[in-house]
Amino acid sequence: MSVRSRHVLFDHYVAEITENKRLGDVLTYIKERQDKQTKPDVKTNTEKIGYN
Repeated sequence: MSVRSRHVLFDHYVAEITENKRLGDVLTYIKERQDKQTKPDVKTNTEKIGYN
């Protein structure tokens, strides 16, 4: 029984590693997309009305 339990735990551990690697790929993709986005042009009220 202990050998079977170890095998099941090992399979679970391998599945976790695989899932984490996939998650890492997804997070890398999201970070790349965020870096490509342009920042919005934020103006102060003074800039909006043209008073300098």
